[in-house]
Parts: sequence; structure tokens; C-alpha cells
Amino acid sequence: MHPSEIKIGQTELSVIELYKMMQSSRLIITLDSGTWEAYHKSMSVESILLGLTMTPIYVDASFPNEWLVLDGGKRLDALNRFISNEFELTELEFLDELNGRHFSNLPKTTQRRLLQSKFTIYSINQGVSPEVRLSLIRRIVPDIKSGLSTKMLERLFTSKTRELIEDLSEELGFVYKLFNIQKEKDDLDFKIQYLNILYSVFMKDRFENYDINSDPEDVIIFTNKYNNSNSQFIIDIWNNGLSRIERLLVSCEITPEVNHFLTKYLEYFIICFGEKLSYQEFDVLFSKNQELVWEIAEYLKNKSGMMHFRKLAKQKRINQIYKLIKDAIK
Repeated sequence: MHPSEIKIGQTELSVIELYKMMQSSRLIITLDSGTWEAYHKSMSVESILLGLTMTPIYVDASFPNEWLVLDGGKRLDALNRFISNEFELTELEFLDELNGRHFSNLPKTTQRRLLQSKFTIYSINQGVSPEVRLSLIRRIVPDIKSGLSTKMLERLFTSKTRELIEDLSEELGFVYKLFNIQKEKDDLDFKIQYLNILYSVFMKDRFENYDINSDPEDVIIFTNKYNNSNSQFIIDIWNNGLSRIERLLVSCEITPEVNHFLTKYLEYFIICFGEKLSYQEFDVLFSKNQELVWEIAEYLKNKSGMMHFRKLAKQKRINQIYKLIKDAIK
């Protein structure tokens, strides 16, 4: 990467301009998610009315008509909600005469002062590669674990990442059908989740403390860094696991309790079946598929057993499933 690849814009926008952009979905809060309590939102509004210098807002402006907020989301959310009369000011320290008022009840001069206040906006503009964009975002938001939206993930995908996702599309279509998951085949969130699972499992140094469901943005890092060498191996493991599950369950009656368990922890079953089971073990298991289902059902009936499974680290869950299978084929 070279400094010439960085394209950063700077502009000033008034609160009313930002509000209109949020209302028309031209400015979307994606990171810095969640909302403050009324006290913190009120303090933010009060700071603007006091004329205090506000820290800049950072956005991704890959698409000029749809900016995604990277930093400053809570401040913008507070403004959006206040101007929309969704909460009243409370516990103000300097402008206590405004306590208990919604935006519509503020004096007109105060309304104008708020709406005309300016924010500095820094934007990552068009023409920046996904790799450079990701690097810039991680500098703007060091603790990126708060999560990236699907919209942002799409902007960060390299061509290699897109190819790998498409390679998994047919297999994921089978997953939806097999476990009655009501999702469209092109559901990007779902594809990201499972692609992320694959990489998190095989990057052993990251895996033990890795929360699969909360950090989908790491798929970008893994795919950009590793997919040239590992993608086919990972896809083969995945396809092998899916194929074996299909063969095992196609003629097996699954109770709702077991189906829920399989759906909830599907990724661990796929990886266990694809990576750990030998050909001999699977052949024995296939001849005794009903025993496996009942073994899992018995395990689920034991509340302490289910709680134990939930508390296990990710790799240990795969080992636990393997143990259940080994017990079933004795």
C-alpha cells in the first residue's frame, strides 16, 4: 500500500444538514452502535448549544449518496432523536432552564442555534481499495469489535473474498433447506457468518477466545491475508462436512429438540464431520444414524449437560460433538 492510495475528504456540515441526511438515509450509522442514556444524550446536545468544539465525524463515502458513519454515531443518533422529539433534555448543568423540554418546545433562537451548529466531517472517498479502506477504518476505530454492518462489509470485500463467498453459495443453499432456515440464498449476513466460522476455526491462535457471532468483520482480515493458500482446503473441509451430514440425516427422523440443537450449533457439526471423522468412523456412524440422534437427544434432556456444552470453548465444542459420535458408534 502507498500513501497515494489514500483519498480523504474534509467538509463542514450543519446539524440541520446532517439531520436531513439521516432522515433520508443518505447518512447511516453503522459503527459506534447503540444509544446513550437520556443523560448522556442531553449532555451532548448541551455541549453543542454551549458552542464547545465538537470532535470530527468520520464517514465512509464510497458511495456519495450513502455515507456510512465510522465514528461519532452516538452523537449523531442523539441529535437525530432529539430533533425528532423522541426525548426531553434532562440533568443539564449549564442550561438547566431547558430541562424537561423537547426540541419543539425550545425557544426559536435556541432551535436555530442548534440546527446551525457545524460539525467537521472527514470522509474516506471513492477510489480507495478495500485493503486501504480497511486499514484506514481500523485506525479511525481501533476497537472495531463493536461490529461492522453488512453494508460496510460489502464495501471491504476484495475480489478474492467475493469469489470465496460465491464458492460457498450452493452449499449454503443446502444448509437452509436441510435445517429449515428461513433465509434467502443470497443472504450476505449468513454467508459472512459461515465464511467467518471457517477462517476462525483454522486460525488456531485466534480461535479459543473468538466469538463467532459478534465479530463478522474479521472475515475481511482472514480472507485478505490467507485465502490464496487456504481457501480450497477450507472449502473441501466444509463441503465434506455438509455432504456427510446430508447422507446421515436424509433418512433420519429428527425431533424438534434435536433439530434446534443442530441448527444452533450447525457450524460445529459441519467442521467436526468434515475434519475429525475418519472414513471408517463415518461408515459405522452411517449404519447407526438413529443411535446418534438419540444420543444427542439424551444429552439435551440433561440440563446440566447442555449448560456444560454452551460454556465450552469453540474448539472444545467440536471435540464434544466428536465424543458424542464416538460414543454412538461403539
